[in-house]
Amino acid sequence: AAGDPHGRVRQQERDGVVEPRVRHVAGGGEGVGVGVVQLGAQRGCAMAISNLGYHYEFGDRGLDQNLERALDCYKRAAELGADVAQSNLAQAYEHGKFGLTRDLARAAALFRAAARKGYAPAMVLWGNCLERGIGVPVNLTKAGAQFRRAMADGSVKAIEDDEKEHDGRKGDERFNEQVGIHHMIFNRSEEHTSELQSR
Repeated sequence: AAGDPHGRVRQQERDGVVEPRVRHVAGGGEGVGVGVVQLGAQRGCAMAISNLGYHYEFGDRGLDQNLERALDCYKRAAELGADVAQSNLAQAYEHGKFGLTRDLARAAALFRAAARKGYAPAMVLWGNCLERGIGVPVNLTKAGAQFRRAMADGSVKAIEDDEKEHDGRKGDERFNEQVGIHHMIFNRSEEHTSELQSR
């Protein structure tokens, strides 16, 4: 839900994607140790599996970087319905990461699935697919709608606030990616709003 950082997690609990007893894992906060994430992953928590993939991808929280395991985690979590994993896997297919063959149609389908669950970064990346014809036909009307949905989501404002308060995180690759997505959301939302108003 917009403005509620835990609303999406609670909805995923109701959908059976996240187990309530390991819900704190899904936030991926700094205070969550890798052991807790691994425990959640062992219990089949989709968000914990996704977070474990992130830790393997970037080699943090005491884990060695292991892209093969990262990909495996993202695939498992995406199959279980974790929106973040679906978006990460989509980016892997779009750019041919982790040794995957580029598959733009699969990337677009995964972005769309994650966007439908309300994950704001996926909304803008799905909108980008629609705007540029990445894996799907160009549809500027639908693209604009996705950018506006993403702009209205409370998590986008949280990214902006985090950017202002944490200048020291500018070397963090994933943080920079989120900030870049925020700026893309804002710019595309403004462009498409202007374009629709001029019709």
